[in-house]
Amino acid sequence: MKNNRRKAVLLMAGKSERFSKTGVKKQFALLLNKESFLYPLESFISSQLFEEIILVIEEEDRNHIEKILARENLVFPHRFVIGGENRNASVNNALIALKEEGDFKIFIHDAARVILPLDILLSLDKEIETVDACAPYLPIADSIYQPQLNRYVNRDDFVRIQTPQVFDYQKLFSLYQKGFSIEDTDDFSKAIRAGFSYKLVLGSPYLYKLTYPEDQKIIETALLGGVN
Repeated sequence: MKNNRRKAVLLMAGKSERFSKTGVKKQFALLLNKESFLYPLESFISSQLFEEIILVIEEEDRNHIEKILARENLVFPHRFVIGGENRNASVNNALIALKEEGDFKIFIHDAARVILPLDILLSLDKEIETVDACAPYLPIADSIYQPQLNRYVNRDDFVRIQTPQVFDYQKLFSLYQKGFSIEDTDDFSKAIRAGFSYKLVLGSPYLYKLTYPEDQKIIETALLGGVN
């Protein structure tokens, strides 16, 4: 039976250590005079896919975020979850907060990927119906070199994995309850190692990650071009 229930998790509790020289956490960095986290959040809202959006935040940021949402007149079903010491702990906190919600599909997205195209959300929503996990990918166009081994490798053997990543909630929750490594950079890698069935959908170069202050201009240029 098709499960139409969808929840989204927006991860925005990071310390922004590589971005911190600006004095502003990257989720609050202004892009075209709007805080960066608002762009993926508004994509989630406008898609009309989700019965609830979970905002994973730092406790100290809660009042600031609530003021921003009020300023933007954003009213949508949501809850706040306090993040952990790292990405994995933050995802775990979100999963635990939802453990009484039954069966649904869960979309997990890094707020640092500011531009979230609707077609990516729709593709993921379609493909997750028949598998346990789904993620967007991009082929690698550059040459790949391993300096430790002094060799080039075949770029066709590799792809870049992006977010949002989508999972059967109960399966991902059960996986996390068995423990998790803080070394994992995403949840899709955990799912593959655990033997989840999965699909990849073609991602977007616009799912660019805001990591360094210099990235602001790149993302703003894309936004000015009407992407999103």
